[in-house]
Amino acid sequence: MKLRPKTTRFIIEALEYRIKAYQDRLSSENLDEDEESDLTNDAEFLEAIRTELANSLKNDNLAKEQNILTKLTTKEKGEISLSLPDLSRQVLELAIGDRLLLVNAITDSIRQELAVSDPRAFSETESALKSAS
Repeated sequence: MKLRPKTTRFIIEALEYRIKAYQDRLSSENLDEDEESDLTNDAEFLEAIRTELANSLKNDNLAKEQNILTKLTTKEKGEISLSLPDLSRQVLELAIGDRLLLVNAITDSIRQELAVSDPRAFSETESALKSAS
């Protein structure tokens, strides 16, 4: 079954909540051996599901990032092969941390290009940015 990233994150959060509830119950209640074993097994099973979903989400995000980068680099320099709405839609599917990494990568690439194409203008821009902050 293919789940949307938001759905997967929601399920992971629910699993974490249930795992914590099991762990709290294991540490705070006097349980007989069978109950303790059942709770431990259930918690381990839920943790395995959580790990699998988290890995799947991470792999999906990496694949989406790679897909976006591939589409952006298939055209000649200066041309974008995606429309802005298409690109925005795909970027919104990424986790916020992944979007921030993408912003940093784009910012760094622009700085590198400016530094190579016009070092004087780049220095002036960097100075202005430093004095503004």
